[in-house]
This record gives sequence, structure tokens and C-alpha cells, in this order.
Amino acid sequence: MSIAKLRELGFADGLAYHLLNYDESSLLGFRCQPPSKWRMSPIAESRITPIWECGTTLVYFDNTAKLFGKCSIENIDEPWGQYSSVQAILSDLIVELYEDGQTCDELRAAAGQLGFVHIERFLVEVEENSGPPYEEWRKRFPSTCNG
Repeated sequence: MSIAKLRELGFADGLAYHLLNYDESSLLGFRCQPPSKWRMSPIAESRITPIWECGTTLVYFDNTAKLFGKCSIENIDEPWGQYSSVQAILSDLIVELYEDGQTCDELRAAAGQLGFVHIERFLVEVEENSGPPYEEWRKRFPSTCNG
């Protein structure tokens, strides 16, 4: 993945820098790994641009549908999500970092590196939706992060 391709898709240079200079001990190290395993999956035959992996989870851009997607490379027929913008797919990553136990300061740092512009709203809303409303809010939040 090149910086130019990530820019073309709308990502900030911080993501490209992270993926090209991967450090597994970094804040993004676990959740946002350079894509490589996808090549051994049937998804390699699809018209996608792989962006990052986490284990067997692939985040990609579907060049046909013009949407970002997330799926298991072991079961590509049942994607876990489709996202209409860079901010929406980044919001899903921020949610995962939150669920991993990252602090507010760490989440702000990750958001700055990634160019995620909705971090302050995220921090307010995640607090407001703790407890039973969390799962429903979590499903909706990425769709509110366009532009």
C-alpha cells in the first residue's frame, strides 16, 4: 500500500506512515497491521484495495461498490460491515481501540494520527451510551461519521 493510494482513498498520512513503518508495540500495532494474509483468501480475486488487517480481519476498499468493507478473510461472503467514508471506517477502528481499553488520551492520539475528526463527539457519546444502550449505539455510530 502506497501513501499515494491511501491519500487517493482519503486517508491521512499518519495511517500510511504507520503501515509502512509498522511497529507492533505502537498504539495502533495490534488493531491496524499491514495487510498480507488476504492474498491467501478468495478475496484476493475481488476488486479490492486492502488497507489493514487485524489477525484474520481485513479492512479494504471495494473498488466496484465504492465502499469500505470489513470481513474475515476466512469467510468473505458475510462481510461484517460496509462504510461509506474514511471517517466511518476510522470510527470503527476507534471503537475497537476503546473496547481494547485505551485511555481517552490514547484515543485522542490515535485519532490525531489517523485524521479521525469525530473523536470529541465519540468520547462524549460513548460515555452517554454506557451500559445497555452501548451495543445499539456502537452499531449506529460509524454511519454518523461521514465527512
